[in-house]
Amino acid sequence: MHRKLPCNFIKIIVNWYTKISRVFKWNGALSKSFSVCSGIRQDGILSPVLINIYADVLINLLRCRGLGSTWAAYMLDAYCIAYADDMILLSSSVNMFQKMLNVCTDCGSHLDITGSAVATALC
Repeated sequence: MHRKLPCNFIKIIVNWYTKISRVFKWNGALSKSFSVCSGIRQDGILSPVLINIYADVLINLLRCRGLGSTWAAYMLDAYCIAYADDMILLSSSVNMFQKMLNVCTDCGSHLDITGSAVATALC
């Protein structure tokens, strides 16, 4: 991904995220410390920015492939509605919806991220 960020800034973020560890507290007792190897911190100040970088890549892929719904009366092309790490895909047919899911899967694979199949629904 090309974001025109200074290399030193990226190195600091990578260093910061590769050294994250956590402990569990249960009935007053603490577990051993363990490394967190993936994911974006829920409480991090940069978390919304980092998840938006991933979402931007996916939204642009959907747009470039011409997938999504068009509402001619409103002159509106819509691919998805996104908020934080949640995304709703907008499609006018099951076939197009499947194509959109394929793009999401391929994009996630390329960026080494996964979505939750549990939260996937067709309405």
